Amino acid sequence: MNRGSFRNIVRALAQPVTYLGAVMLVAIYCTLTYLLIADRKEAYQAALTRGNNLVHIIDQSFSNIFKSADATLLFLRKSYQQNPSTFDIAAWVNHLSIRNELTINYAIIDANGRIVDASFSRKLIGMDFSYREYFRDQVNSAADKLFVSKPLTLKVARKVALVLSRRMTDSNGAFSGIVTLFIDPSELIKNTGTIDLGQDGSVALVGLDGVMRARAVNGAIDWQNTGRKLPPNASLLG
Repeated sequence: MNRGSFRNIVRALAQPVTYLGAVMLVAIYCTLTYLLIADRKEAYQAALTRGNNLVHIIDQSFSNIFKSADATLLFLRKSYQQNPSTFDIAAWVNHLSIRNELTINYAIIDANGRIVDASFSRKLIGMDFSYREYFRDQVNSAADKLFVSKPLTLKVARKVALVLSRRMTDSNGAFSGIVTLFIDPSELIKNTGTIDLGQDGSVALVGLDGVMRARAVNGAIDWQNTGRKLPPNASLLG
C-alpha cells in the first residue's frame, strides 16, 4: 500500500459519516437481535399460556366427571341402606335420572366381599370379590373416600372398566361392604375429544400410583397404553 492510499483511508475514517454508518449497522443488528429474541419469548409465553389453559380445561373436565360419578355412587349407597332387603339395583339403574353412557354397571358387595346385587347379571350374586383392590382398599381404610381402580377387564361384560367404590358402614360404624360403579374409559376420553391438542396431541389420566387410567391420541383412546404403569420421570408424549 502506497502513502497516498493510506492517507485516503485515514481521511475517510476521520469523516463523521463513517462513524455514523458504523453506528447504524450496530444499531440495526442489535434491533434485529432484540426483535428475534422478543418474538421467540412471546411465542414461548403464548404456547405456555395455551398449554396451561388446556391443562386447566382437561383437569376440570375429568374432575366434573368423577364428581358426578361419585354423587351417583353416594346416592346408590343411601338408597340401598334405607332398605337393603327390598332394594332392587336393576330397577334403580333403569331410572332415567341414573342411566348414562359413561357408567357401564353397578354392584353392591357385602362385608365379606361377596356380591349382593349387580345391575348387569344376577348370576354374579354370591361370587367372591374380596381379592379386588377396590374392595381391599375400603376394608383397610376407615375414611369415607372415593376409590378409583386401575383399568380392569370385566369377565361378564367383556369390557375394560375403571371401578369406583365407596365403603358402607352399619349403625355401629363398622364396615358393612361397598357400593361400586364401572366407568368405560373410552367414554371418559370422549369428553376431551373435542379439545384441539394439535397434531398427534395426547392426553392421559394418570393416578398417583403412576398407572394410566385412560390415554388418548388425536382424540381416540389408546388401549395399548391404557392401564400401563409409567416408569419414574417417564414422558407421556411417546
